[in-house]
Amino acid sequence: MGAIIAATHVRPRQPSLATILTPKWRSVLARIRRRDSGTSTRILLLALVGLGFWSAIFGIAFRVLRYFRGVADIGNLVAAKILGIILLAFLAILLLSNLITALSTFFLAKDLDLMVGAPVEGFRFYLSKLSETLVHSSWMVLLVAIPIFTAYGFVFDGGLLFPFVAMAAVVPFLVVPAVLGSALTLFLVTIFPARRTRDLLSLIAIGTAGGVVLLLRVIRPEQIARPEGFRNLLDFITLLRAPTNPFFPSEWAAQMVMNWLLRLADPLPILLLWSTAGAAVVFGALVHHEYYLPGFSKAQEGADRFVRGRAWQGLADRILGALPTSKREFILKDLRLFFRDSTPWSQRILLAVLLVVYLFNIQALQLFSGENVPFFLVTLVVFLNQGLAGFVLAAIAARFIFPSISLEGRQMWLLRSSP
Repeated sequence: MGAIIAATHVRPRQPSLATILTPKWRSVLARIRRRDSGTSTRILLLALVGLGFWSAIFGIAFRVLRYFRGVADIGNLVAAKILGIILLAFLAILLLSNLITALSTFFLAKDLDLMVGAPVEGFRFYLSKLSETLVHSSWMVLLVAIPIFTAYGFVFDGGLLFPFVAMAAVVPFLVVPAVLGSALTLFLVTIFPARRTRDLLSLIAIGTAGGVVLLLRVIRPEQIARPEGFRNLLDFITLLRAPTNPFFPSEWAAQMVMNWLLRLADPLPILLLWSTAGAAVVFGALVHHEYYLPGFSKAQEGADRFVRGRAWQGLADRILGALPTSKREFILKDLRLFFRDSTPWSQRILLAVLLVVYLFNIQALQLFSGENVPFFLVTLVVFLNQGLAGFVLAAIAARFIFPSISLEGRQMWLLRSSP
């Protein structure tokens, strides 16, 4: 009897990660082997377009890098800076792509009902979904990165081992945004219902695009092409030597690749890149273990759960408690309408991004920095700034304030006749 009881408590053997992913790659193979009318023509056309795209990227990158390679003293620095900016742009694209893909793979996939209920450890389940998210979100970036790294290898004579070095730099570089995107998606699903995918994805896409624009404006990559804007050569070289973003994995991957190409022995970028990727996976697994099941349960609910919640209602009551009852109820009504209709979200995000970029560009103008700028140009910029500020105010009033009355529709009679 004791043996029977002990046998019933034996832990079932866990499937490997390859076993869990077997249905995915088998479906891909079946799709490739399937022969439909016109399949060969589509594959040939796609291959020709891809080959032409690769050739164009490789040709442009090769000519640019060969030119900078021939510039003494600063050529290698400019090439390293360009690679850092390219990988930074890839990092932003990967983060956005992983946000969108993780929502489908972790919460809206058709196999989740079977996977969540199966006797599979949470860590293996997380690794399988993370791998699926990484592949679906990163394949396009990999296709674009291959000719760029190939051009770097040819120009700087990377050798036969350079593809393995580039792969060792790219793999952890892809893992970090995949983990961050999955964790951020889990956080968003706990707030917004996952069934409102169109609203959520549009908000994420526009917000990330705005963040990329702001980041590029803060970095100001156009300074590399204008060395005459610096006071002396030392300032220009200092800018080139300084890392673009020393705490981003894109900078570590760029340093790792350039150290190999320039024959520099510096293991710090390798340690930072791989240790950060490993720590990110552990952090993502902990977050997944703690919050995934509640998030998955909330993902099955309706789209108006957040609107009917009482948490934000109590917070709004405490913040607006000092206002009269009529004004407070009007504000609460507008807040409810704001969260129920996601149409104005993207418009407000775009407006905020444009305002920040506009203010940053005005602040970046070197009008009062001691440069020899004509007085007429300074006066013109000041008056144009005032005109644009008035235009922005008029646009906000015409788009958001003026239509607010007509948007009430037939409810306006109730508002006007109420005491």
